[in-house]
Amino acid sequence: MNWKSARKVAAGLCGLALVLTATLGAQTPAPDRMRIRPALGFEYFNRTITWDNEAYTSKFKPMLFTLDLEVEVIKHFFVNLTGGYSLSNFNGLVFRQLPFSLDYEAGNLGGILLGGGLRANFVVGGDFEMDLGAQFVTYLGSTETWLLSGLNTDGTASGKATWYRIQGGPVFWYKGFVDFSPYIRVGVDTLWGKFRMTETISTLIGVEDKDIKSKALFVVAVGTLYEPASNLGLKGEVFVLPHSKGLDYGAQAKIILSF
Repeated sequence: MNWKSARKVAAGLCGLALVLTATLGAQTPAPDRMRIRPALGFEYFNRTITWDNEAYTSKFKPMLFTLDLEVEVIKHFFVNLTGGYSLSNFNGLVFRQLPFSLDYEAGNLGGILLGGGLRANFVVGGDFEMDLGAQFVTYLGSTETWLLSGLNTDGTASGKATWYRIQGGPVFWYKGFVDFSPYIRVGVDTLWGKFRMTETISTLIGVEDKDIKSKALFVVAVGTLYEPASNLGLKGEVFVLPHSKGLDYGAQAKIILSF
């Protein structure tokens, strides 16, 4: 599946979630009381990105610190909002169209995370349940400036990045245990964005945009939700993102409250 096809699949999953909203809203009554589930989360992943029209690859290694708020708007259907902060590592990008070429190795860039999503829950049968949902997150990076050394005159380089991520697909739960609920998650997980580098050396000014996108388009994850109390949940997950050149990976953890 190519990049455009994957984007269409992700858009289709979002559309399906919206259709589920209308269907469940017409057939399912509102919950007895509105359930609100705030959560604190951390995620790290190491995934391969391509750039310069897929001619080159490098590793992208962000850390995400998130605050989620999920609301059950109608029974078994949830809307969530995400905010937070990310340290995003773009080491390995090479900028060749500047007055002096730069190999980016400056490490993490900080930025704001914003996003939201939809989730519907279904009882499959017995102790098995399925969620179907989609989520979109954007990273708005701050501008960082570095002094350039080893030149005959003073120089600076400034970098700013923005990236976007779409996730969507089913999650299969087993609810047969008392406190633990293991699950398997599969679906689309795509990431793309842009890094702008500006170089200033005396009267010379150069700007180069580097379009990036993830090599992997899909994810397979296993995790569990531990609920020691009715209003507290601890969630952990590891995931892999296969692609033609190998296997990327990541993990996430959340502390979930329920009111």
